[in-house]
Amino acid sequence: MVLGGVVTSWPDVLDCQTSDVDLRPRILAELTTTAWSIAGRGWVAADANGGRGDLINRLHQAFAVIPDALELSA
Repeated sequence: MVLGGVVTSWPDVLDCQTSDVDLRPRILAELTTTAWSIAGRGWVAADANGGRGDLINRLHQAFAVIPDALELSA
């Protein structure tokens, strides 16, 4: 599973611990895989028009809206 591998490898490069106490690596991994998923779905739906550059642009857009999404409230 990609998500599990990411979570266990990030403490080696980030200032965090792999544990149930430090949720930051897990949340970061979830946000990263979600951004890739959203970008990829839109790119595939557009028949991969625009090539890899368009995919990367969609990924940047997905990451850019994360702070605003976190401010949403019910």
